[in-house]
Amino acid sequence: DKRVGFVGVGASMHLVASCVRAGVGAVTLWDMDVVDEPNLGRTAFTLRDVGVPKVEAAAGHLLHINPSLEFALHDGDVLASPTPTWRAQLAQCDVVVIGTDNQQVQRAAARLAYEEGVTALLVGFYARAAGGEVVVVEPPGPCYECQMRTRFEGDERGVAVASEPGMGFDCEHLDTIVGSLVNAELLRDTQPRAAALFDHA
Repeated sequence: DKRVGFVGVGASMHLVASCVRAGVGAVTLWDMDVVDEPNLGRTAFTLRDVGVPKVEAAAGHLLHINPSLEFALHDGDVLASPTPTWRAQLAQCDVVVIGTDNQQVQRAAARLAYEEGVTALLVGFYARAAGGEVVVVEPPGPCYECQMRTRFEGDERGVAVASEPGMGFDCEHLDTIVGSLVNAELLRDTQPRAAALFDHA
């Protein structure tokens, strides 16, 4: 009965699939892009997915894992979506993973999730995937903009990380960390030992 939202379904595709394998019964996916060949080196997508909207390609893979999976797909420009609509979609999630490299989308999604009391995990890679970060935003604690204030003093477009040989390993490593945090948040009320990981993040 838990729903996880994913804003950005590219490098996070391994994470989405792992969450479904772990028992998440409902997902909401937001991504306005289509699968390109360079995506194949760091995602779970395949050649048959090239040219297909990422959310539709993701749904196809996920249904092979759990045919009963409940999902909502949104392939439009979220910044152009009416705020009340996006707010309502985010409010249905128990936790939301924000994995897009568009900082405007990051900021908007994090703000709305915070206002709805939804825990958000903001995931990002540094240039050349030399490292990455996971910013945990748990209302009513410090919001995303409070924690990362200097990030928004300049260009908000973000830096798109180009696909490079072996980058998929870095993506999967970060996905493992984020997946553990998602699991801990979802089990917070029923398995305190698992939730302890989230409390110390």
